[in-house]
Amino acid sequence: MVAGRPELNSILMKQQGAARGQRKQALWHPALCSRKIARFPGGQQRGFTLVEVIIGCVIVALMFLTFVPAYLSSEQAIRRGQNKELATQSARQELESWRLQGYVAVSALIGAQSSRTLSFTPSNSLPQVTGQDTFTRIDTYLLPVSTESGRIRAAATVAWNRSNTDSGSVTLTTLFTDKGEQ
Repeated sequence: MVAGRPELNSILMKQQGAARGQRKQALWHPALCSRKIARFPGGQQRGFTLVEVIIGCVIVALMFLTFVPAYLSSEQAIRRGQNKELATQSARQELESWRLQGYVAVSALIGAQSSRTLSFTPSNSLPQVTGQDTFTRIDTYLLPVSTESGRIRAAATVAWNRSNTDSGSVTLTTLFTDKGEQ
């Protein structure tokens, strides 16, 4: 019996009375003990053994080791996609600047040559980035020719090199014609 705690005494008396002639029941009540450990018949305590904890840790470690490479490769794919997007924007801006000048300006740039290549500096934050414009006179079948044909293929290439694993290039191509110009 617990002195000064009549509610605990009544709980103990009920549990002792119910236990007579029957299997022993768990003697646990939140008011009886501060530690929440369930006691079962035979005085056993329920919990995890050291072996169970170690096996659980090994399983968690294996799951972690499985997901880390997938995370790293997805991060690299995202970075490569961002670099491609920046390179595409730079190439698009370069071709748009030539498109605004029109066929006559591009044709005069090539002159009597069948092809001409120019370098440009892309305006973005890609590391070690280079840009190149290639203008080629082409015929109706889009094959290179050496004479004036009224068609010029323009290709803008933007290349970057961040590291050995993260490098690439993007090439956009458009066609200039003398149709509709005065």
